[in-house]
Amino acid sequence: DITSANQLLETLVRCGRSMDAYGIFKQRFSRMFKPNAFTYTVLVRGLCDAGRIDEACEVFNEMQGRGGIEAKTAIYSVLLNGLLRSGKLDDAFSYYQMMQETCQPDSSTYSTMIYELSRQGRLDHATKVAQEMVDKDKIPDMPCLGVALEILCRCGRVSDAWKLLRMMKEKHFKPDAVPHTYVLRKFCEAGRLDEALKGFEEMTGNEKCEPDFVTYSVIVDGLCSAQRLDDAWKFMEKMVAKGRMPDVRTFRSLVESHSKPRLVEDRGKLEDGKRAKPTATMYTLLLYGLLRKGRAGEAMELYQQVLSGSTRPSFLTYWVIIDGLGKAGRGLEADEVFSDMIRGDVSPQTVTYNALISGLCRVGRVERALELFREMPQRECRPDAATYGALLDGICKAERADDAVTLLREASESGVEIDVAVHEAVV
Repeated sequence: DITSANQLLETLVRCGRSMDAYGIFKQRFSRMFKPNAFTYTVLVRGLCDAGRIDEACEVFNEMQGRGGIEAKTAIYSVLLNGLLRSGKLDDAFSYYQMMQETCQPDSSTYSTMIYELSRQGRLDHATKVAQEMVDKDKIPDMPCLGVALEILCRCGRVSDAWKLLRMMKEKHFKPDAVPHTYVLRKFCEAGRLDEALKGFEEMTGNEKCEPDFVTYSVIVDGLCSAQRLDDAWKFMEKMVAKGRMPDVRTFRSLVESHSKPRLVEDRGKLEDGKRAKPTATMYTLLLYGLLRKGRAGEAMELYQQVLSGSTRPSFLTYWVIIDGLGKAGRGLEADEVFSDMIRGDVSPQTVTYNALISGLCRVGRVERALELFREMPQRECRPDAATYGALLDGICKAERADDAVTLLREASESGVEIDVAVHEAVV
């Protein structure tokens, strides 16, 4: 019967004898049995896997013609995959268009089409397929996601790229911060800052795609490029408060963005006989530059000017100084700046404590570092892996093994994962 005959064909295909199965089908099968959808699907899949694409197309066409069986999405997907892998791109696209007349491509079909067309340089066809996929509310598989996003952004459909990410989350796929950040960058490059900021807020609080250092930097760069400098500065402060440490490039972006408008503004004020008043932002940028260049003494002189003037240091100003002094081996001065911060009614964050604890441990002031560590909860600052890492490093260098073991136990009980290297150093 047809069931036994189909089993024979399937066994041959599984054993890598697809052409034998094809020969039996052509010579005897159709005269003895009426092939069904399963018969054709087994043969098409086997022939595609064997690289016999012409024979696979012949069987497929016979199914639709003499066989009188309407092809479904599954067998179309098998044939399309085979055609694409064999480089028959025009034929694949023709069958893809034929498919849309009788059945709907599924996510697997779209993913295969987009990935293979892009890989082989047919970006025009890949773009068309990606646009149709989003328009029909379909999502690609994860390996194809990056390609689909790149194609949509390249043709100016950045909103559709973000829509695609949102659809994936709604269907319980969870792309991480990398593809989200890529699309946010494209929003910024297109000058669509408000959409980028809205997308950033959607990411915030989502554990799987929580904004990382790169995400924050992308937004800061975008705001700087649009000369929205106050917003950029606020974002920088938010970035540090979240423990995402800005790098040199991020600070440079702020410096360069401030320089041109400030020069114009300062020149205008000088022409009016007025003296330009530096802002906390400009002071912070100058302090960062001095400390990075190893000119801590000059940085402290400038800091004293800030305190004696009417400009109020911001949270970021204090963090820049404390972090810079600590790395310069001037932890005691960093501690004094921290005291100024508290007196100035500026609330420290975990990153502030991390910078100070690291600086104090660097100069052997472990007791003071432990004292600060113990006061963190009182100021609603939760020690993180960086806090424990800096403190454990200082304690180990001071050869205080008992304190190190106690601290390691506390970290474990608090659910904080300690870096493997630090853990091994303690052991």
